[in-house]
Amino acid sequence: MSKPPASRQQLRGLALAYGIERDRDSQSDRKRPTVTRGVSSRLRSRKCLSLGAGLDLPFPGEEEVQGGGGAAATSARHNRLQLLTSSLNLSSSSLSSCGSTPPRCPSLGELAEVEEQRRGGGNRQVPLEPREHTWLVKGAAGAWTDIYSLFRDDQSLLQRPDFMSGFTVLHWIAKHGDHRVLNTLWYGVSKTGLRLEVNARSWNGYTPLHLAAMHGHKKMMRLLVNKFHADVRVRDAAGKRAWYYLEAPPPLDLLHLLGAPGLSGLNDDL
Repeated sequence: MSKPPASRQQLRGLALAYGIERDRDSQSDRKRPTVTRGVSSRLRSRKCLSLGAGLDLPFPGEEEVQGGGGAAATSARHNRLQLLTSSLNLSSSSLSSCGSTPPRCPSLGELAEVEEQRRGGGNRQVPLEPREHTWLVKGAAGAWTDIYSLFRDDQSLLQRPDFMSGFTVLHWIAKHGDHRVLNTLWYGVSKTGLRLEVNARSWNGYTPLHLAAMHGHKKMMRLLVNKFHADVRVRDAAGKRAWYYLEAPPPLDLLHLLGAPGLSGLNDDL
């Protein structure tokens, strides 16, 4: 005999009861992670306590040597820590950090820097000394009074190149076109027994003569060639000599001074 169909009121009651039961299940599921986290935290605490359990107890045979008191307990704890760290290959800091925040993972930049140092490139970035930093900044800015004072204090700064461009102070003087400064610096350098490296090359191969030609400093070019005997045959990293950078149309006397082909009699190629 078949059962009579359920009425609409009965179906609504069943649906309501089913919804209440689902709400109870979801609430119990939401409460479950809290219990799990509480249990896991207690387990971690118990683990840390187990690592440190018995550290204050002396080793067998150590009681007779050390006797009693706080000194004996401290020594026993120290020996037990050394034994644990040596057997587990752990540091004391890792034992003390148990239960604390885990160590931060290194970033990709830090990993790349470590790899570069491992390959032998760790000495690429070397911090500048304060006096060297001041020397490079003052030379780039054309603060020649400060340059004179720094040179009197430390003559080794004379040939120190800029770590970015490779410019020495003579490159900066040629770029600024201060021919009087060059004469004054040469006088101070000659009194110390040193000499100016007029053919010093930057990272791009530029000499002071190249920079004087680029910026159109005619007096500086004549001073470098006629008085300091700058080599007009030096090429930069692009294979170009100083005369190539003269402003167009270049004066014939400067072309001849800088050894341009066909005018200097050097019988050299371009």
